[in-house]
Amino acid sequence: MRHLKTILLLSLIILIALPAVAGRKRVKKGAGPMLSSGRIALFSSPPRYEEAMAYFDTALTDYGMIPEAYFYRGNIFAEYASREYDIDGKVKFFNKMTASYDSMRIACENKEVKKKYKSKCDDFQAVIDSIIKGSWGTNYNEGVKIIERLDNELKPNVANAADSIELKAATAELMAVADTGLGFFRISAAVKPDEHKSFEGMGILYDRLDNADSALYWFMQAYTLDSEQVNLVQSIAYSYIQLKDWENAIVFFKKLIDMVPDDINTILNTAVCFNNLQMFDSVMAYNHKAIAIDSSVASAFFDIGQIWLFRSQTYSDSTKFFKQAQNDDEANRYQTLQNHSLDSSAFYYCHAAELDTNDAVAL
Repeated sequence: MRHLKTILLLSLIILIALPAVAGRKRVKKGAGPMLSSGRIALFSSPPRYEEAMAYFDTALTDYGMIPEAYFYRGNIFAEYASREYDIDGKVKFFNKMTASYDSMRIACENKEVKKKYKSKCDDFQAVIDSIIKGSWGTNYNEGVKIIERLDNELKPNVANAADSIELKAATAELMAVADTGLGFFRISAAVKPDEHKSFEGMGILYDRLDNADSALYWFMQAYTLDSEQVNLVQSIAYSYIQLKDWENAIVFFKKLIDMVPDDINTILNTAVCFNNLQMFDSVMAYNHKAIAIDSSVASAFFDIGQIWLFRSQTYSDSTKFFKQAQNDDEANRYQTLQNHSLDSSAFYYCHAAELDTNDAVAL
């Protein structure tokens, strides 16, 4: 009986204690010990990356923005990226690395974050700058080497293929190498997303593959980051030409002329775009600009001569119309305009022929 009372008493104590135990919250480990545990896991041999990441994530969840936690998270993602062979996987990890480093910078600049957490911000940033510089430079330079290989070896191999079998093999190699190059530029863009050169590199690769749509897309991505690069503006203009989008080509050729006012090729290409839109007054204006810079440009004289010849034919039709309508005054006016146009056409054609003796049309 006495034992039974003891058992009942113990059971009652347990029942009373259970709700208190069940309702107890997880005891938070201090931010300092949490970060210390994360560092121990990270720098152990071998490193325990998942465990370290869990400590840093928990520190951020429990205590908010802590620069050190973001810094080490970024380093872990960089390590994951270095061990990943799949390009998509690498890009994913580098994106996470960059996001963590960006969060660290924001935390360091946040006045509400305690000063004790920001004491090593400069040291962390120096390490980050070194990591980004190395990763970006390595991958970007490898991408540039791919472009050079396409230009100097692989595209000539395709052009000089002796038969369909050789052509197929050369094309397959070109596409495979180009895809590798795109991977390098994608990685460099993930590492340093505010650098226009990575996106421009992707545009150049697609341009080499004669994919004007994709080339233009990446050139425009680069342009949003830096609109003052002459080569980039030129690439966009020529991409629009390949797509026969004359209006937008003109927009970027005009930007290019503002940057490099005396570039003859840009001015002549602008005239070509206006010609394709049948905006002949503008064609004349831009060809005259070209002549003002370089009076030896035969094509500019020839194009102006063509426009005057076209106008003479239009005036000829008007002359015939008014003669048939017995309106001599208007007929004579258009006859005068026709004669002037023919004289002007002959003048410019003669100059073109003098400058380019091989121009059979002008002759």
